[in-house]
Amino acid sequence: MKHSFNLLERALIEALKDNRKIAHFYEVLLNSKLWLIAKRDQETNHVLSIADVQMMKKGKLTYLPVFSSKYPFEKMLKKETPVCLSFVEIVEAVDENTAILLNPDTPLSKLFIPKEIAMLKRKQNYFKHSEKTNNSL
Repeated sequence: MKHSFNLLERALIEALKDNRKIAHFYEVLLNSKLWLIAKRDQETNHVLSIADVQMMKKGKLTYLPVFSSKYPFEKMLKKETPVCLSFVEIVEAVDENTAILLNPDTPLSKLFIPKEIAMLKRKQNYFKHSEKTNNSL
């Protein structure tokens, strides 16, 4: 069975091809639901907080792996329990030392650094005003 890309994945692909589409990607992202990996001791598919999902630590930064679809759980993460949260819920829950890693280890991977996450927490899109005037973001 072939995987078809969802709206968020298509927006990311377009932004990767044409940086004038970055603003649109952020708009789609802010309205998206993402898949996270529940901690192994989590008994239900209901996540109460970010503390209930798996994170990765490297130095002072914590990385939160998230996925744009359930597809990785069907193909690569079969033993893991997927949970779904809105992107807004996710950014509201992470602290200033946490980076979000969308689709880790895939061609559609995107790292959101803490400054970028702060922008998204405020529901700001710094790229929106420049998408028509600037081709070199």
